Amino acid sequence: MKLSWAALASVCWLSIAHAAGPDANTAYERALAEYEIGHYAQAVRHFRSAAEMGDKRAPEVLAMMYRMGQRLYGDQIHADTVEAARWAAIAAERSGVSATAPASLRH
Repeated sequence: MKLSWAALASVCWLSIAHAAGPDANTAYERALAEYEIGHYAQAVRHFRSAAEMGDKRAPEVLAMMYRMGQRLYGDQIHADTVEAARWAAIAAERSGVSATAPASLRH
């Protein structure tokens, strides 16, 4: 079972204002296009590039992709819990949410 574009967008799509700049936004848009046509390995490469340029949306997508791995993406993306956790922590840091504090303790 593969995630549809709508599912990815509803889970991971944040406001474009969160992008670090035009280059990060371009990389993110390129990643979404690759994802939509099923080129998941290329999508990861572009999401990683966007994340490294400071995009706030890309780390969350990378965390999901590494967490789901082969279950959704076949041989293109291998599940990697360490990478998933690393990208989830970066996503939490960029969104201003503590990655370790329980939701009930966040203000």
